[in-house]
Amino acid sequence: MAFERLPKSVLVVGAGISGLLAATVLKEHGVEVTVLDKGRGAGGRMSTRRIDLDNTCAYFDHGAQYFTVSDGDFAKYVERWLALGIIKPLNGKLIRQNGEPDLSSETRYIGATGMNASTKYLADSLRVFFSERVDKLSFEKQWTVETDKGKTFTADALILSPPVPQSLELLKKSNVPLPSDVETELATIDYHPCIATLLLFDSVDPILPASGIWFQGEPIAWASDNLRKGISPLPTLTIHAGPMFSAEHWQTTDSIIVETMCAHLKDWIKAPIKLSQVHRWRYGFAKSVLDKPFVMVDSPAPIVFVGDGFVAPRVEGAAVSGIRAAHALLEHLRA
Repeated sequence: MAFERLPKSVLVVGAGISGLLAATVLKEHGVEVTVLDKGRGAGGRMSTRRIDLDNTCAYFDHGAQYFTVSDGDFAKYVERWLALGIIKPLNGKLIRQNGEPDLSSETRYIGATGMNASTKYLADSLRVFFSERVDKLSFEKQWTVETDKGKTFTADALILSPPVPQSLELLKKSNVPLPSDVETELATIDYHPCIATLLLFDSVDPILPASGIWFQGEPIAWASDNLRKGISPLPTLTIHAGPMFSAEHWQTTDSIIVETMCAHLKDWIKAPIKLSQVHRWRYGFAKSVLDKPFVMVDSPAPIVFVGDGFVAPRVEGAAVSGIRAAHALLEHLRA
């Protein structure tokens, strides 16, 4: 469908890496951009949790643990973040469960203060509204978005960066139809759940012998020591359960999950646990993705789907999705 006029505003739903990079590219090219996110801060699954204790704070990267870079467009942003000290290479070693070292030559990056450092930096230069859950979409000359707090936002184009099943559910709830072939294609994107266990210890020393340990996958897929990673002044662990355990124990009480995770790490956990929390990522990571960076529908006005369900189920995949989508939308708006 051809546009009757040149759209000049874009509304981005989701302040994860894909949504924020899409918004950044658009803003750099003079487009008016607004970002809405249901959370209290930027990051999405690049989240860092802070727990205040006495006169200090404990930190946990409880979503994505690091990222790598191979795409040239994404590399430009990474180089900027490195120069500003927002991110840093993960210098601590990674090992397998059996103690074998990681032999990869890839540079892995983390946020200097946690994985959400780069998304916080991006959000700081954008018009972002946090704690605004999008409840409904409608279109009449422009897209209108209504949030759970009763606020209304309008724009000429829309970018949806939540996990694709959530975006499809929002469209269905809003009675906004998609072409059947597009809906069928998007419905093939599926996700594994992931239960993250966060542990804070009554100790001053690291708990694990490495920054991160890869396990066989069930019941534990990954464990990381946030003190060794250099993001927490206190010894904290992030433990990611495998997808099968996460699905089977989604409704299991937090205390049993913590007990199970600790039992499988008993060779390393020697200090008393001071605090534990459990976070459930319903859409932990994509298990099936589309081999394209985004999907765009131009009727009744542009709506673009981005995120880690495109290209590759990693931070870089989500980043590339947002960047490519923004450039394609710019070309569309100029046509």
